[in-house]
Amino acid sequence: MSVGKQVRRENYEAVDEKTMELKVLRILEQRGRSCGEQVMRAMKTSNPNNVRPRLSTMKRSGKVADNFSIFLCKK
Repeated sequence: MSVGKQVRRENYEAVDEKTMELKVLRILEQRGRSCGEQVMRAMKTSNPNNVRPRLSTMKRSGKVADNFSIFLCKK
């Protein structure tokens, strides 16, 4: 495994999922429809492992609807 992949894996495993999910949910409630990058900026983090997996999990579980939180950011 490359060093980059190992570091990403370690960062992903270090995230407290429930705490991050609550933070993401709180931001979505305050800001409305937001993409992962917008949520990351609001959380003042640059680690996508804090946000993107939480959005996907909440989408699958039905906590967040597609049109409420997930759309593609245009760069």
